[in-house]
Amino acid sequence: MGILRQFLIVSVICLFSDFLYRVAGIPLPGSLIAMILIVLLLRSGILKESMIAECSDFLLSVMSMLFVPAGLGVLEKLRLLEGVELEFLLIVLVTIVTTFLGTYLFACLGSALQRRFWK
Repeated sequence: MGILRQFLIVSVICLFSDFLYRVAGIPLPGSLIAMILIVLLLRSGILKESMIAECSDFLLSVMSMLFVPAGLGVLEKLRLLEGVELEFLLIVLVTIVTTFLGTYLFACLGSALQRRFWK
């Protein structure tokens, strides 16, 4: 399947997820709804991995570049942190630790659910 068609599939899922977030009032961000929908569609067999594989591989390969604008924005505002460097460092460290722990716990939960329901 062509990469443009794969991008179309992913884009439609993302747009539909954003629609659910904005119109239906689902209290989750559209991007998270899209990830959940893609997993459900893949697990149900409606969506085959081959139908989005090239697109997914490409997006993963350029993902680090998507963070460059945000990083540059932080560097431009670095002077706002003058006088609160230690507090900022503490917040960053706490955020990193809680993100790692949250990711670990969510992965454990997902693995347990997968073992239980999708043998």
